[in-house]
Amino acid sequence: MTAVLWDMDDTLLNTLPGRMKALAYAHEACLGWKTDPEALWRSHRGGSLEDMGRRLLPDDYMRFVNTYREHYYNLAREIDPYPGVVAVLEAFQQAEIPMAVVTSKIAWGRLKN
Repeated sequence: MTAVLWDMDDTLLNTLPGRMKALAYAHEACLGWKTDPEALWRSHRGGSLEDMGRRLLPDDYMRFVNTYREHYYNLAREIDPYPGVVAVLEAFQQAEIPMAVVTSKIAWGRLKN
């Protein structure tokens, strides 16, 4: 084995609840009414956040995107790894197996220490 690449969202970290909270918040803040965030997320079929924003607010999609991201990254410190993830990562580290986390998240949301 040369290296292990880990996906971040819903593999290492249980981010789905936070993403759904942020989606519900952005939808209500930008469109003015509540939505079922899971139904909205499923209807989007894996497209980008920007694509969802364009679908919902064609002329002001970045307001939706930025509202979502600001809310989500304020929740980020509440996001926990799945049970057992830390132990697995530590075992790989002790075995000196190179690892990296891959994600489609942008640097905009990088957590600061």
